[in-house]
Amino acid sequence: MNKSKSSTGTKSPGFTAANATPLAKKKEKDYCNLSPQQLQDDQNALTKDVSELLDIPEDHASVLLLEFKWDREKLLDAFYSEPEKTRIRAGAIQGELNKLSPELLNSKFFCSVIYEEVPYSETLSMGCEKKGEKEHRFSLDAWEMFLVCKVGEGAVCLFARCQAKDCNCVISPRVWRVVLKRPKKEPVQKETNDAALAKYERFLSSNYVDMNRSIRWCPSPQCGYAVRALGPCRE
Repeated sequence: MNKSKSSTGTKSPGFTAANATPLAKKKEKDYCNLSPQQLQDDQNALTKDVSELLDIPEDHASVLLLEFKWDREKLLDAFYSEPEKTRIRAGAIQGELNKLSPELLNSKFFCSVIYEEVPYSETLSMGCEKKGEKEHRFSLDAWEMFLVCKVGEGAVCLFARCQAKDCNCVISPRVWRVVLKRPKKEPVQKETNDAALAKYERFLSSNYVDMNRSIRWCPSPQCGYAVRALGPCRE
């Protein structure tokens, strides 16, 4: 009777490094990890793609993607069918951001929110007013207070509208970043703005992940990474 060799000290030819890992390699190819920055890069890439395809500003594309739950094909179908109605319904009506004539740069602006005069350079308008309507311009301090307050309401802040009465313009991610990233002298205010923006970005990424069939959050508590399936997905 032939005795089989002990597994100790002798490797069976069937379990070499070359042929013992195909299954592991296959499993590694089934998914990839996405860091918070990679998730944001994904959103930015999709926004740019839609912007170029439809020949619209990226501010409009980002708002439309939110409205259509990041479904590129549904967005394109709706836009090609009724472009103006689709934009208005979604609130993607932002004009040129902070358009200012040179003569106004050294002038003062009275902000109706904080009831103070501030330099025009410390104000912001999304250009969403209708023709003949008063400009929807507010001081940056008023914008900061408004956005910090909105983010406290939860994920609905993603669809927050312009401060002007009855304006349907959704505040795009770019406006959130422009307002809350501006330099601040007071450390406390900077911390408040940074925390509000971080919370907004988490809401935005969560919305993107939750609406995407191929991406899921890592189940480990406190982990900010997501996992993307690279193969077919099952419900």
